[in-house]
Amino acid sequence: MWSVCIRLCYSMHESSIPTNI
Repeated sequence: MWSVCIRLCYSMHESSIPTNI
């Protein structure tokens, strides 16, 4: 379940940040 939350958060951050780490 945590994976989903983390993935969602990451997706949002990725959209805001063009850089990928």
